[in-house]
Amino acid sequence: MATNNSVEDPCRFPPTRWTLVVRAQGEATAQEAALDELLRAYCPVLRHYLVRIMRLRPEQAEDLVQDFVARRILEQRLLDRADRSRGRFRSFLLKCFMNFVRSELRKQRAAKRGPPPSQVVSLEEHAGHIANPRSSRKDFDALWARQVLGTALERMQRECEAKGREDVWGIFQRRILDPVFSNEPPCAYEELVADFHLKSPAQASNLLITAKRSFQRSLEETIRETVADESEVSGEIAALKRALANAHSG
Repeated sequence: MATNNSVEDPCRFPPTRWTLVVRAQGEATAQEAALDELLRAYCPVLRHYLVRIMRLRPEQAEDLVQDFVARRILEQRLLDRADRSRGRFRSFLLKCFMNFVRSELRKQRAAKRGPPPSQVVSLEEHAGHIANPRSSRKDFDALWARQVLGTALERMQRECEAKGREDVWGIFQRRILDPVFSNEPPCAYEELVADFHLKSPAQASNLLITAKRSFQRSLEETIRETVADESEVSGEIAALKRALANAHSG
């Protein structure tokens, strides 16, 4: 997305593409390609979670993620247990990943031989995130919410550009996004009139309403890709708002 908004993050938690999960549970070439795409999407955020949230060293986080992929996802075919009818994929993945991390950290702690003590992760140091599922879920959901917002904004911007409505995107960015993500004051309507060659501030205000509706549609379309059926869309949007509010209050 060609914007400098802070919502853009290469390590954000990707919304679940259930079609990919289903294909990854399938056979041969389709399975391999889908699994490869899922791993490219999720491995960065798992590393990000360990480094930024649990404060592990980058090389230790990388080892844990690679071991999780090799031993749980590939060898034990973890994705075969993913079922979209039983809840959110991110919840399933978080639970499995944290169980794996807990086990591995305990093994490191109990090892009588191995690397010097300074290279071994202390279980107590990270017990708050490991032992507190609520804390882990809050942090993970915050990453998920950022990704959903980023995806929705990218979708909206592409649609505006495809329709030649740079004015709709530009007004939305300068009235809504810049104040939220760049801490800048909302651009005055008079300035928008001049910049986008509009007839009046009222026209700029109407375009902002159009932009908000466009973003709402993009958000709903993005959410639909992550849920089992239409009835879950409103609940996921509510969950997204809670995740963002909890992250902000934290």
